[in-house]
Amino acid sequence: VLGLIWAVINKKVSPNLFGFGIICLVVLDLWIVNLEFLKLNPPRNMNRYFQEDAIVKHLISDSSYFRIFPVESFSTNKFSYWNIESIGGYRPLKLRHYQDLIDATKALSRRKDPDKRAVPFIVRPQILNMLNVKYVLTNQKINSSSVTLVPNFNSGIYKNQNVLPKAWIIGKTISVSSQNESLEQTLLPGFNPSETAIVVDYVGPTLDQKVDGNVEVISHYENKIKLNCNSTTGGLMVLSEIYYKPGWKAFVNEEEVPIYQTNHVLRSINIPSGESSIIFEYDTKLWRNSRYLSRASFFAILFSLSLIFWRDRSKNNG
Repeated sequence: VLGLIWAVINKKVSPNLFGFGIICLVVLDLWIVNLEFLKLNPPRNMNRYFQEDAIVKHLISDSSYFRIFPVESFSTNKFSYWNIESIGGYRPLKLRHYQDLIDATKALSRRKDPDKRAVPFIVRPQILNMLNVKYVLTNQKINSSSVTLVPNFNSGIYKNQNVLPKAWIIGKTISVSSQNESLEQTLLPGFNPSETAIVVDYVGPTLDQKVDGNVEVISHYENKIKLNCNSTTGGLMVLSEIYYKPGWKAFVNEEEVPIYQTNHVLRSINIPSGESSIIFEYDTKLWRNSRYLSRASFFAILFSLSLIFWRDRSKNNG
Protein backbone atom coordinates (compact mmCIF):
# COMPACT_ATOMS: atom_id res chain seq x y z
CA VAL A 1 0.00 0.00 0.00
CA LEU A 2 2.81 2.40 0.90
CA GLY A 3 4.53 1.53 -2.36
CA LEU A 4 1.40 2.33 -4.35
CA ILE A 5 0.94 5.62 -2.51
CA TRP A 6 4.55 6.58 -3.26
CA ALA A 7 4.12 5.58 -6.88
CA VAL A 8 0.92 7.58 -7.47
CA ILE A 9 2.33 10.69 -5.73
CA ASN A 10 5.45 10.54 -7.91
CA LYS A 11 3.29 9.82 -10.99
CA LYS A 12 4.87 6.42 -11.54
CA VAL A 13 1.40 4.86 -11.85
CA SER A 14 -1.95 6.30 -12.90
CA PRO A 15 -4.78 6.92 -10.39
CA ASN A 16 -6.74 4.17 -12.10
CA LEU A 17 -3.95 1.65 -11.59
CA PHE A 18 -3.57 2.86 -7.99
CA GLY A 19 -7.25 2.20 -7.23
CA PHE A 20 -7.15 -1.19 -8.92
CA GLY A 21 -4.01 -2.13 -6.97
CA ILE A 22 -5.58 -1.17 -3.62
CA ILE A 23 -8.66 -3.29 -4.35
CA CYS A 24 -6.50 -6.27 -5.28
CA LEU A 25 -4.40 -5.94 -2.11
CA VAL A 26 -7.49 -5.80 0.14
CA VAL A 27 -9.05 -8.87 -1.47
CA LEU A 28 -5.75 -10.79 -1.44
CA ASP A 29 -5.08 -9.94 2.21
CA LEU A 30 -8.51 -11.10 3.36
CA TRP A 31 -8.24 -14.24 1.24
CA ILE A 32 -4.91 -15.18 2.85
CA VAL A 33 -6.25 -14.54 6.36
CA ASN A 34 -9.33 -16.62 5.59
CA LEU A 35 -7.18 -19.56 4.47
CA GLU A 36 -4.77 -19.48 7.39
CA PHE A 37 -7.05 -18.56 10.29
CA LEU A 38 -8.47 -22.02 10.90
CA LYS A 39 -7.76 -25.36 9.27
CA LEU A 40 -10.11 -28.19 10.15
CA ASN A 41 -9.33 -31.86 9.62
CA PRO A 42 -12.06 -34.28 8.54
CA PRO A 43 -13.64 -36.16 11.50
CA ARG A 44 -12.32 -39.51 10.27
CA ASN A 45 -8.75 -38.23 10.64
CA MET A 46 -9.41 -36.77 14.10
CA ASN A 47 -10.80 -40.07 15.40
CA ARG A 48 -7.43 -41.73 14.84
CA TYR A 49 -5.80 -39.41 17.37
CA PHE A 50 -8.44 -39.74 20.08
CA GLN A 51 -9.05 -43.19 21.42
CA GLU A 52 -11.12 -43.72 24.56
CA ASP A 53 -9.24 -45.49 27.33
CA ALA A 54 -10.66 -46.72 30.64
CA ILE A 55 -10.09 -43.36 32.36
CA VAL A 56 -11.84 -41.37 29.64
CA LYS A 57 -14.76 -43.79 29.67
CA HIS A 58 -15.08 -43.34 33.44
CA LEU A 59 -15.03 -39.55 33.10
CA ILE A 60 -17.65 -39.59 30.36
CA SER A 61 -19.92 -41.82 32.45
CA ASP A 62 -19.98 -39.20 35.25
CA SER A 63 -22.97 -36.96 34.43
CA SER A 64 -22.28 -34.36 37.13
CA TYR A 65 -20.58 -31.01 36.52
CA PHE A 66 -16.86 -31.29 37.24
CA ARG A 67 -13.37 -30.48 36.02
CA ILE A 68 -10.20 -32.53 35.87
CA PHE A 69 -6.58 -31.80 36.72
CA PRO A 70 -4.30 -33.68 34.28
CA VAL A 71 -0.94 -33.48 36.06
CA GLU A 72 1.45 -34.80 33.41
CA SER A 73 -0.46 -33.27 30.50
CA PHE A 74 -1.54 -29.96 32.02
CA SER A 75 -1.19 -28.05 28.74
CA THR A 76 -3.12 -30.46 26.55
CA ASN A 77 -6.51 -29.63 25.05
CA LYS A 78 -7.36 -33.19 24.04
CA PHE A 79 -9.98 -33.67 26.76
CA SER A 80 -12.13 -31.05 25.08
CA TYR A 81 -12.67 -33.65 22.35
CA TRP A 82 -14.94 -35.49 24.79
CA ASN A 83 -16.36 -32.27 26.32
CA ILE A 84 -14.43 -32.89 29.54
CA GLU A 85 -13.54 -29.64 31.30
CA SER A 86 -9.96 -29.22 32.51
CA ILE A 87 -8.26 -26.56 34.61
CA GLY A 88 -5.31 -26.76 32.23
CA GLY A 89 -4.98 -26.61 28.46
CA TYR A 90 -3.22 -24.29 26.06
CA ARG A 91 -4.62 -20.89 25.12
CA PRO A 92 -2.63 -18.21 23.27
CA LEU A 93 -4.47 -15.53 25.27
CA LYS A 94 -4.73 -16.12 29.01
CA LEU A 95 -6.52 -14.16 31.70
CA ARG A 96 -3.91 -12.59 33.96
CA HIS A 97 -5.58 -13.39 37.28
CA TYR A 98 -6.03 -17.07 36.39
CA GLN A 99 -2.43 -17.42 35.21
CA ASP A 100 -1.24 -15.73 38.42
CA LEU A 101 -3.14 -18.28 40.51
CA ILE A 102 -1.69 -21.20 38.54
CA ASP A 103 1.86 -19.85 38.73
CA ALA A 104 1.66 -18.99 42.44
CA THR A 105 0.27 -22.41 43.35
CA LYS A 106 2.96 -24.21 41.37
CA ALA A 107 5.61 -22.02 43.03
CA LEU A 108 4.31 -23.05 46.47
CA SER A 109 4.53 -26.70 45.41
CA ARG A 110 8.13 -26.30 44.23
CA ARG A 111 9.08 -24.49 47.44
CA LYS A 112 7.72 -27.33 49.56
CA ASP A 113 9.05 -30.03 47.30
CA PRO A 114 12.24 -28.87 45.46
CA ASP A 115 12.69 -32.32 43.89
CA LYS A 116 9.25 -32.01 42.20
CA ARG A 117 8.05 -35.34 43.52
CA ALA A 118 4.75 -34.05 44.87
CA VAL A 119 1.71 -33.40 42.72
CA PRO A 120 1.19 -29.63 42.29
CA PHE A 121 -1.87 -28.05 43.96
CA ILE A 122 -1.99 -30.73 46.67
CA VAL A 123 -0.20 -28.26 48.97
CA ARG A 124 -3.24 -25.97 48.53
CA PRO A 125 -6.17 -28.38 48.09
CA GLN A 126 -8.68 -25.53 48.46
CA ILE A 127 -7.72 -24.40 44.95
CA LEU A 128 -8.75 -27.75 43.46
CA ASN A 129 -11.91 -27.75 45.57
CA MET A 130 -13.15 -24.32 44.47
CA LEU A 131 -12.20 -24.98 40.81
CA ASN A 132 -14.65 -27.89 40.85
CA VAL A 133 -11.84 -30.43 40.27
CA LYS A 134 -13.37 -33.83 40.96
CA TYR A 135 -10.67 -35.97 39.35
CA VAL A 136 -6.88 -35.77 39.34
CA LEU A 137 -5.21 -37.65 36.51
CA THR A 138 -1.64 -38.69 37.29
CA ASN A 139 0.67 -41.69 37.28
CA GLN A 140 2.23 -40.47 40.52
CA LYS A 141 1.14 -41.73 43.89
CA ILE A 142 -0.84 -39.20 45.94
CA ASN A 143 -0.57 -39.45 49.71
CA SER A 144 -3.63 -37.51 50.81
CA SER A 145 -6.79 -38.47 52.65
CA SER A 146 -8.85 -36.04 50.58
CA VAL A 147 -7.67 -37.39 47.21
CA THR A 148 -8.16 -41.14 46.86
CA LEU A 149 -7.68 -43.64 44.08
CA VAL A 150 -10.88 -44.34 42.14
CA PRO A 151 -12.15 -47.89 42.81
CA ASN A 152 -11.35 -50.48 40.13
CA PHE A 153 -8.29 -48.47 39.03
CA ASN A 154 -4.77 -49.37 40.11
CA SER A 155 -3.37 -46.00 39.08
CA GLY A 156 -3.95 -43.02 36.87
CA ILE A 157 -7.12 -41.45 38.28
CA TYR A 158 -7.88 -40.07 41.73
CA LYS A 159 -11.09 -38.61 43.12
CA ASN A 160 -11.16 -35.40 45.14
CA GLN A 161 -13.41 -36.10 48.12
CA ASN A 162 -13.78 -32.41 49.05
CA VAL A 163 -14.64 -31.03 45.63
CA LEU A 164 -17.11 -28.17 45.69
CA PRO A 165 -20.07 -28.14 43.30
CA LYS A 166 -20.48 -25.84 40.32
CA ALA A 167 -22.15 -23.29 42.64
CA TRP A 168 -22.61 -22.96 46.39
CA ILE A 169 -23.83 -20.48 49.02
CA ILE A 170 -21.76 -18.91 51.81
CA GLY A 171 -22.30 -16.25 54.45
CA LYS A 172 -18.82 -15.02 55.30
CA THR A 173 -16.91 -12.59 53.10
CA ILE A 174 -13.49 -10.97 53.34
CA SER A 175 -13.34 -7.79 51.26
CA VAL A 176 -10.00 -6.87 49.70
CA SER A 177 -9.06 -3.85 47.61
CA SER A 178 -6.27 -5.12 45.36
CA GLN A 179 -5.36 -8.07 43.15
CA ASN A 180 -2.32 -8.88 45.30
CA GLU A 181 -4.47 -9.12 48.44
CA SER A 182 -6.97 -11.25 46.60
CA LEU A 183 -4.32 -13.74 45.50
CA GLU A 184 -2.55 -13.84 48.85
CA GLN A 185 -5.75 -14.41 50.84
CA THR A 186 -6.90 -17.16 48.47
CA LEU A 187 -3.60 -19.02 48.87
CA LEU A 188 -3.47 -18.89 52.67
CA PRO A 189 -3.26 -22.42 54.14
CA GLY A 190 -6.32 -21.93 56.36
CA PHE A 191 -8.60 -20.55 53.66
CA ASN A 192 -11.77 -22.64 53.24
CA PRO A 193 -13.79 -21.63 50.14
CA SER A 194 -16.79 -23.65 51.27
CA GLU A 195 -17.29 -21.25 54.19
CA THR A 196 -15.58 -17.98 53.21
CA ALA A 197 -15.22 -15.89 50.08
CA ILE A 198 -12.41 -13.47 49.26
CA VAL A 199 -14.19 -10.68 47.39
CA VAL A 200 -12.63 -7.71 45.63
CA ASP A 201 -14.38 -4.46 46.67
CA TYR A 202 -17.46 -6.07 48.16
CA VAL A 203 -20.31 -3.56 48.59
CA GLY A 204 -23.22 -5.93 49.10
CA PRO A 205 -25.40 -6.38 52.17
CA THR A 206 -24.19 -7.82 55.46
CA LEU A 207 -24.67 -11.58 55.32
CA ASP A 208 -25.94 -14.08 57.84
CA GLN A 209 -22.96 -16.34 58.50
CA LYS A 210 -25.28 -19.28 59.16
CA VAL A 211 -26.57 -19.80 55.64
CA ASP A 212 -28.33 -22.71 54.03
CA GLY A 213 -29.68 -23.63 50.64
CA ASN A 214 -28.74 -25.41 47.46
CA VAL A 215 -28.07 -24.44 43.87
CA GLU A 216 -29.10 -26.47 40.83
CA VAL A 217 -27.57 -25.98 37.39
CA ILE A 218 -30.36 -25.90 34.80
CA SER A 219 -28.23 -25.34 31.71
CA HIS A 220 -24.60 -24.51 31.02
CA TYR A 221 -23.32 -23.00 27.78
CA GLU A 222 -20.32 -20.88 26.87
CA ASN A 223 -22.24 -17.60 26.95
CA LYS A 224 -25.22 -18.40 29.15
CA ILE A 225 -25.63 -20.26 32.45
CA LYS A 226 -29.00 -20.84 34.13
CA LEU A 227 -29.35 -21.86 37.78
CA ASN A 228 -32.09 -22.28 40.36
CA CYS A 229 -31.38 -21.46 44.00
CA ASN A 230 -33.44 -22.24 47.09
CA SER A 231 -32.33 -20.72 50.40
CA THR A 232 -34.13 -19.71 53.58
CA THR A 233 -31.38 -17.25 54.50
CA GLY A 234 -30.00 -15.89 51.25
CA GLY A 235 -26.30 -15.19 51.01
CA LEU A 236 -23.45 -14.99 48.53
CA MET A 237 -23.66 -17.52 45.72
CA VAL A 238 -20.24 -18.44 44.36
CA LEU A 239 -20.11 -19.81 40.83
CA SER A 240 -17.09 -21.86 39.83
CA GLU A 241 -16.60 -20.03 36.54
CA ILE A 242 -13.80 -17.63 35.65
CA TYR A 243 -14.45 -13.99 36.50
CA TYR A 244 -14.36 -11.77 33.43
CA LYS A 245 -15.99 -8.37 33.73
CA PRO A 246 -16.47 -7.01 30.18
CA GLY A 247 -19.76 -8.23 28.73
CA TRP A 248 -20.90 -10.59 31.50
CA LYS A 249 -24.16 -9.78 33.28
CA ALA A 250 -26.07 -11.55 36.05
CA PHE A 251 -29.81 -11.55 36.70
CA VAL A 252 -31.66 -12.74 39.80
CA ASN A 253 -35.39 -13.11 39.21
CA GLU A 254 -34.94 -11.01 36.03
CA GLU A 255 -33.26 -8.13 37.89
CA GLU A 256 -29.63 -7.33 37.10
CA VAL A 257 -27.20 -7.63 40.02
CA PRO A 258 -23.46 -6.89 40.32
CA ILE A 259 -20.92 -9.68 39.79
CA TYR A 260 -18.00 -9.80 42.23
CA GLN A 261 -14.50 -11.11 41.61
CA THR A 262 -14.29 -13.90 44.17
CA ASN A 263 -11.43 -16.11 45.36
CA HIS A 264 -9.30 -14.28 42.81
CA VAL A 265 -10.60 -16.19 39.77
CA LEU A 266 -14.26 -16.99 40.39
CA ARG A 267 -17.46 -14.93 40.35
CA SER A 268 -20.25 -14.44 42.87
CA ILE A 269 -23.55 -12.60 43.34
CA ASN A 270 -25.88 -11.81 46.23
CA ILE A 271 -29.06 -13.88 46.35
CA PRO A 272 -32.18 -13.26 48.43
CA SER A 273 -33.98 -15.75 50.64
CA GLY A 274 -36.49 -18.05 49.01
CA GLU A 275 -36.41 -19.52 45.54
CA SER A 276 -34.48 -17.63 42.89
CA SER A 277 -33.98 -17.98 39.17
CA ILE A 278 -30.43 -16.96 38.20
CA ILE A 279 -28.95 -16.25 34.78
CA PHE A 280 -25.35 -15.42 33.91
CA GLU A 281 -25.22 -14.17 30.33
CA TYR A 282 -22.58 -12.69 28.07
CA ASP A 283 -23.89 -9.64 26.22
CA THR A 284 -22.77 -10.01 22.59
CA LYS A 285 -24.30 -6.70 21.46
CA LEU A 286 -20.94 -4.89 21.25
CA TRP A 287 -19.39 -7.77 19.32
CA ARG A 288 -22.32 -7.93 16.87
CA ASN A 289 -22.26 -4.17 16.30
CA SER A 290 -18.48 -4.25 15.76
CA ARG A 291 -18.89 -7.03 13.21
CA TYR A 292 -21.58 -5.09 11.32
CA LEU A 293 -19.41 -1.95 11.39
CA SER A 294 -16.42 -3.89 10.09
CA ARG A 295 -18.39 -5.35 7.20
CA ALA A 296 -20.02 -2.04 6.37
CA SER A 297 -16.62 -0.30 6.39
CA PHE A 298 -15.14 -2.94 4.11
CA PHE A 299 -17.86 -2.64 1.48
CA ALA A 300 -17.90 1.17 1.80
CA ILE A 301 -14.16 1.27 1.04
CA LEU A 302 -14.56 -1.06 -1.93
CA PHE A 303 -17.45 1.04 -3.26
CA SER A 304 -15.54 4.30 -2.78
CA LEU A 305 -12.44 2.99 -4.54
CA SER A 306 -14.53 1.58 -7.36
CA LEU A 307 -16.32 4.94 -7.74
CA ILE A 308 -13.00 6.83 -7.87
CA PHE A 309 -11.68 4.35 -10.42
CA TRP A 310 -14.82 4.72 -12.59
CA ARG A 311 -14.83 8.55 -12.44
CA ASP A 312 -11.16 8.82 -13.37
CA ARG A 313 -11.68 6.40 -16.23
CA SER A 314 -14.71 8.38 -17.45
CA LYS A 315 -12.67 11.63 -17.42
CA ASN A 316 -9.84 10.02 -19.36
CA ASN A 317 -12.24 8.61 -21.94
CA GLY A 318 -13.98 11.99 -22.19
